Amino acid sequence: MDVYEAIRARRTTRTFSARMIEDAVLERVLDAGLRAPSNDHMRRWEFVLIDDRNLRSRLVGDMSKGRSTDEAAAVVEAMGLGDEAARGMYRDAIPKQARMLLDCARLVVPCFRQKSPLSEARGLQDLNGLASIWCCVENVLVAAASEGVQGVTRIPSDDELARLRNLLAIPDDYAIACWLALGYPDEEDSGRIVQHFPDIRDRIRTNGWFAG
Repeated sequence: MDVYEAIRARRTTRTFSARMIEDAVLERVLDAGLRAPSNDHMRRWEFVLIDDRNLRSRLVGDMSKGRSTDEAAAVVEAMGLGDEAARGMYRDAIPKQARMLLDCARLVVPCFRQKSPLSEARGLQDLNGLASIWCCVENVLVAAASEGVQGVTRIPSDDELARLRNLLAIPDDYAIACWLALGYPDEEDSGRIVQHFPDIRDRIRTNGWFAG
């Protein structure tokens, strides 16, 4: 499919089939990530692949206990979300957080060179590395969609970050971008969430916020 078809085909998927992603396909989609723009032109990005199921369980930790649909509904109420599409997304997503990482065909942890802690950033320029790795991740997701593969990202909690860094021996001068779960979607899963796709003409502001 062409790039516009792939962008439209990409969708967040949290329930995966048992079908494995071949190494050649995985390499193609990760290579697409390496084609993204890089803040220092060096593309100091590394992809830690976690195929060992026991290691996945150790990394996921207490998250594996999961939350019931009732607990997820309570969390959504506490968030005070007014939009029903957003509420539905969270109600569907919260109980699946651990299972999507444990069951996906390929689990990847993208890392990027970051000499100083992100928490010490003094301005946007200090976040260039973080911005670049997310360009990379989006390339991966779009390329994956062109292969019939879908994915989902999760920002790790502080506890998850500590486990990932320790168990995967990630160097101190590299930061962790996210969990990236890839796989072929379970087509029987009914959790297709309604999305908002505004008309782009309503979002273009020419020569200033209120101009044009």
